[in-house]
Amino acid sequence: MRKQSSGSSSKISSTVLPYQTPRLRDHYSVGRKLGQGQFGTTFHCIEKGTGKEYACKSIPKRKLLCKDDYDDVWREIQIMHHLSEHSSVVRIKGTYEDTMFVHLVMELCGGGELFDRIVKKGHYSERKAAQLMKTIVGVVEACHSLGVMHRDLKPENFLFDTPDEDAKLKATDFGLSVFYKPGQYLSDVVGSPYYVAPEVLHKCYGPEADVWSAGVILYILLCGVPPFWAETDNGIFRQILKGKIDFESEPWPHISESAKDLVRKMLTRDPRSRITAHQVLCHPWIVDDTVAPDKPLGSAVLTRLKQFSAMNKLKKMALRVIAERLSEEEIGGLRQLFKMLDTDNSGTITFDELKHGLRRVGSELMESDIKALMEAADIDNNGTIDYGEFLAATLHLNKMEREENLHAAFSFFDKDGSGYITIDELQQACKEFGLGDVQLEDIIREIDTDNDGRIDYGEFAAMMRKGNPGIGSRTMRGNLNFNLADAFQVAEVSLSEPEAEVSLSEPEADNAATETKPAVETTEPKREEVFAVVMVGSRQYIVFPGRFIYTQRLKGANVNDKITLNKVLLVGTKTSTYIGKPIVPNATVHAIVEEQTLDKKVIVFKYKKKKNYRRNIGHRQPITRIRITSITGYQDSPAVTLE
Repeated sequence: MRKQSSGSSSKISSTVLPYQTPRLRDHYSVGRKLGQGQFGTTFHCIEKGTGKEYACKSIPKRKLLCKDDYDDVWREIQIMHHLSEHSSVVRIKGTYEDTMFVHLVMELCGGGELFDRIVKKGHYSERKAAQLMKTIVGVVEACHSLGVMHRDLKPENFLFDTPDEDAKLKATDFGLSVFYKPGQYLSDVVGSPYYVAPEVLHKCYGPEADVWSAGVILYILLCGVPPFWAETDNGIFRQILKGKIDFESEPWPHISESAKDLVRKMLTRDPRSRITAHQVLCHPWIVDDTVAPDKPLGSAVLTRLKQFSAMNKLKKMALRVIAERLSEEEIGGLRQLFKMLDTDNSGTITFDELKHGLRRVGSELMESDIKALMEAADIDNNGTIDYGEFLAATLHLNKMEREENLHAAFSFFDKDGSGYITIDELQQACKEFGLGDVQLEDIIREIDTDNDGRIDYGEFAAMMRKGNPGIGSRTMRGNLNFNLADAFQVAEVSLSEPEAEVSLSEPEADNAATETKPAVETTEPKREEVFAVVMVGSRQYIVFPGRFIYTQRLKGANVNDKITLNKVLLVGTKTSTYIGKPIVPNATVHAIVEEQTLDKKVIVFKYKKKKNYRRNIGHRQPITRIRITSITGYQDSPAVTLE
């Protein structure tokens, strides 16, 4: 077996296409924006010679940071041409390239997304679900027969070609698809949380992963909710690996045994025992119209599908509001961190600046991981991170849990300041974000727990804190391993440095009763609005109240001792920055010693070189874990007020 993993240091090419092309605008008139993806924007366009309508996906070349990115775009084009004869795959009309963009002109699908179309039609049955699955798995089988692995099957990637009754369902996005050979296994973790197969999370997978993803879509088509659900992405991943599939709740008692049998076979965790795409198409529930009943599945399933689809859109709007509208309210210490990274004072962070900045704070992230951070943060796809994007990335990766963020996002939707979000206000927001055909009555009804026909703040916040059903990022490394905020918070501990001197405060009586916390935390405490850069020994640490850091062993300190760190180089708040010359006068970081190890094995997280994952490594070295409790004294020092 061979494993394939992304990552290349080859010289970057200046072109994607291996041939010259004419100018796009010589042949097409480009019109309104149809959609925005992570790597490109899709526009409506009209062929000048024929007047025919098409969709044009324009990918900015500044977004392509390395040779792998250029190869990815070229591979997507090749795969679309490879599958172009299949009736259920969007056909590519042509490709164009100039100095700034790569353009993919393709068939226009104006019939809407899969779930939206189902709920709009009203009548929905097992037989209709079977017909849809026949199309979806037919695409999967075609891919596999031609040596292509899709790797990102989800309802959003299937569109109807027209609004007509006899419209065809078509697969539209092959940005994560790859060519593969029999016996070849991949290791890069890609996809979308609800639909990812367990072997993808284990980083050793083949084409069987596509069948799992199609099985998740089938489960949702039959009952309206995903089979593996949790409040967080990591919770979803745990359910995928260990959770039990629910066939007891409504409407499953009324679903045919044949349908359940197919779901079980598609969602078998062992890929070696999982049914193949061809076997799915030969299953009686797919083949025989009399096996899949035509009776309606019931209004509950349609309602859930409406909620699942609309919740994606509503939550994405809210996340964009927080990221784009509230950036200046979430400065904290991030402004100074941004300035530290922006070494040429251009107002933007390049890939090299991000990479060097991470190295300066002791990060051992692989270049491919840093590239993933860059891609996630670069909202406008121009190849750099501006200040707003930097804040948006850190806010998003902190899961938007801070109350002031949610309040401000709520206020954006609550146009009249009444304290409630109405259907009219949500429809207005949809227009502002360019979202059409979004039916929000049912999502209002779902969120509206007190049944007054509108959404108050408590209901809105509860919706925002639930698991995000719409994450479809190009890579899930951010969900599995690290995020941009964490990457800069704690420097890697150097265990060979000399012991550090600290000043000890007298422990209070209740300290003796303080319970020692585990060595590794699994949840991130809420960050306070102040941060500091402090010297401990010969190393610098960025610290926040409520967070812990690992340092070399602190001389003379014992567990539960209160300590003070006085070599404070910088303190940042929402409105001011206190910069030391060399230290901030009177500034003190207060902390408590949580663990002081001598010669026992301590588990710490560390990235293994030349691998795209991190693992637990045991160190038999003396280290100390201290928790920051507060930062004081800096208020009397000269400050730079932030505009």
